[in-house]
Amino acid sequence: MSLKSKNLILGASLTLSLAAFGCESSYDEDKLASTESDAATDSKSQDTSDNKSETQESETKSDASKEDKADAGAPDENQSEPKADASKDEPTAKDENKSEAPLYALATIASSGDDSVSYVSLVDKLEGQTLDFADAREFSGQADLWVLGDDIFIADDESMEITKYRRKDKQLEEVGAVNFSNTGVPGVGFWSSVFVSPEKAYVFNKTEAIIWNPSKLEITGTITLPELETRGTLTGFVSYTDRAAVLRGNKLFVPVYWTNEEDFFSYDAKSRIMVIDTEKDELIESLEAPCPGLDFATEDDDGNIYFSSWVFAPPAAAVLDQPTTCIAKIASGNDSVVENAFNVKDVTGGLEGGALRYVGGGKAILSVLDPAHETDGDDIETIAWGDNWRFWTLDLATREASVIEAIGWNAGAAYTSQVGDETFMLVPDGTYSSTTVYRVTGSIDPKPVIEAKGWTMRLFELR
Repeated sequence: MSLKSKNLILGASLTLSLAAFGCESSYDEDKLASTESDAATDSKSQDTSDNKSETQESETKSDASKEDKADAGAPDENQSEPKADASKDEPTAKDENKSEAPLYALATIASSGDDSVSYVSLVDKLEGQTLDFADAREFSGQADLWVLGDDIFIADDESMEITKYRRKDKQLEEVGAVNFSNTGVPGVGFWSSVFVSPEKAYVFNKTEAIIWNPSKLEITGTITLPELETRGTLTGFVSYTDRAAVLRGNKLFVPVYWTNEEDFFSYDAKSRIMVIDTEKDELIESLEAPCPGLDFATEDDDGNIYFSSWVFAPPAAAVLDQPTTCIAKIASGNDSVVENAFNVKDVTGGLEGGALRYVGGGKAILSVLDPAHETDGDDIETIAWGDNWRFWTLDLATREASVIEAIGWNAGAAYTSQVGDETFMLVPDGTYSSTTVYRVTGSIDPKPVIEAKGWTMRLFELR
């Protein structure tokens, strides 16, 4: 996988597929008991900013169920008509499957050289299994997966379409599609999207956010974003919103940071938080944030929002003497002030890190880089892309932090999913060729529940 593809979620160069239900699962207890990941493929990414999970928190935790209180605006002249009438009143999947057992969807990318194939496996439990992709149904080209209520969306960057499906029994039926070819966005993958409600979603690029209606599959307008100035040799970069944007009430917080987009290893010491009013569909404020490379976000039980870097800024700080990584905070009840909550190295004994994710009970988990663990070279890419990361648990009140021994060395770029009241972390090994899904609620005693070959980034509850 290319550096750009890892950077974007991995970015706009991923191929995701939808697996048929009933994919066989085999359970290797010894393998799941191990906290060390297997190795295999080169996976360098486009932002991922690197391939934000966290924010919406990529975290597949979504505020999209909140009611949209305003009209979306005048239709865009480039609006595409949906392929099918998506507004018909039809029984929902939940109505037809009320008595069915739980069902979950996991999306996994498997790469070979520059080629990627991805799968979405449908499983009826989140425990004791190794995913088998033999029965997977594939979507060709670049695609991504998102689930909103009863609707399953597939985004295809080759056709620039987002297609909506409904699940009937164990099959997926296409409802319709909306095309973004004439909107100016570089891609439609959900790493650059935010679902505000069943009737409103945004797709971001550097200059604007395209507004569209997931229910009617219509493009309804745009939001003009402020021009991003250059800072020395660095250019402004809108974060990957699937892991870095947070919706609080009717305000959407979207980080922007300044970097060298050739390798993402140079940073300005400050980022910026754009604040968008989702009722009026307009930018209402831009807040300076005193931390570099903000590309991940999480919200605690009290409504405090924490922004952190992804897995590019920590190696830049550790190896290239770039600005130290820190955690920016917007406190609950105060939407106009961004403070430096703490520097990561102050809680980790001098190590850099990011991707702070809240897991309940006042606890969070940090991805922490230890360059000394790398024995094959001292260049930044070898250190950044290897299994040189550990997860640390952090008490947000006391700032006490310690290594999570139950999860071994890994690639650091883990997405997080919220399923009911439980939190799951999808942890890739150092080569992004294998992923272990852990139940991490409260981070006291993480438990491995699923193994997969490839990089698993999406986990959704279907019923």
